Amino acid sequence: MKRAYLTIDDSPSADMRTKVDLLRAKEIPAVFFCRGDLLEQRPDDAIYAIKNGFIIGNHSYDHPRFSELSMEDCFEQVRRCDEIIDRLYQRAGVKRPVRWVRFPYGDKGGFAKMRLFQKFEGEGKRRKVELQEYVWSLGYSCPDLGVTYEHWRKLGLDQDIDWYWTYDVMEYMTFSAEPLFGITSLQKVLERMDEDHPEEWRGLNSGDSPEVILTHDHEQTAHMFGPIIEKLLSKGFTFTLPPFEEAK
Repeated sequence: MKRAYLTIDDSPSADMRTKVDLLRAKEIPAVFFCRGDLLEQRPDDAIYAIKNGFIIGNHSYDHPRFSELSMEDCFEQVRRCDEIIDRLYQRAGVKRPVRWVRFPYGDKGGFAKMRLFQKFEGEGKRRKVELQEYVWSLGYSCPDLGVTYEHWRKLGLDQDIDWYWTYDVMEYMTFSAEPLFGITSLQKVLERMDEDHPEEWRGLNSGDSPEVILTHDHEQTAHMFGPIIEKLLSKGFTFTLPPFEEAK
């Protein structure tokens, strides 16, 4: 039975509590990678998630593309969100268990425009390494996710400190002006989950590699979250958190 780690980006939305309640009812743990600006707007929703056992991760302050920023601004994006998360755990009366980060768009700071799954060279590699070293200096780490896909290893994702993903639900494409892969409806989102192309980042239905599943906390797709979770459950995954050492 495949393990799956559910990660939810761009929280908190006005629907975050509903998502927390649904996941609790289904006994599905999850990591909410949160934006600092939205945490400032809806701190009580994040505290509600914390008190219900969910992990709040760092998704930058206001979701820029790191490749378009100076390194100092990249650092500030991470640091500012980190401090907000610290205060929320303190308000919740819960020890912050881990420091986990996912960069907006999966942009590791090393390329001019978003290019999926690109190897880094030259100046791009230097920037990526510098960003990885910075988040490490703040106490961030990535647990052993156990992903066994060859493309994951070739791209060095098993060595990075930030969380990447093996499967992107891509429900946000349903409200994009230029949707990729014809993803224009919930039906298309669910149909894509039945595809079997593991080396093309669609391996939900084959092999035994754990899956790092990416979905989002957007109000535009709030009505899709329940059906998406039900579809994932139908795959027979064991939803869990990876083993980790608590932050000091």
